[in-house]
Amino acid sequence: EPKIQELPDDYEEPPPEPEEEQEPEPEPAGPPPENLTPEIQELCEAFAACHANRAACHLKQQQYQDAEKDCTVALERKPDYVKVRMRRAEACEHLANAAIAANDSLESSGKLQIA
Repeated sequence: EPKIQELPDDYEEPPPEPEEEQEPEPEPAGPPPENLTPEIQELCEAFAACHANRAACHLKQQQYQDAEKDCTVALERKPDYVKVRMRRAEACEHLANAAIAANDSLESSGKLQIA
């Protein structure tokens, strides 16, 4: 029969291991200032396009929350980006966020140009 070793009277439980810290979400960048150089404006548009494309990928994979976040970041840099408003409206419809979906749908329909 194996012997069970008794703990000494002054035994203390080790402290619990600290929980793994999660990285905080980055703060929204906000709209770019008005007086940007053409090069910086081009970079802002490229940044918006990258997030717009990633949002499209998230929509295809039915990752609606990630799609909505990427659309929001893209719209911070390029508020008149109609395609992104449509994508965010679609994501918000799936997330049952009717207020944003309706607003984006109205905003994008008001900016559509019919040729």
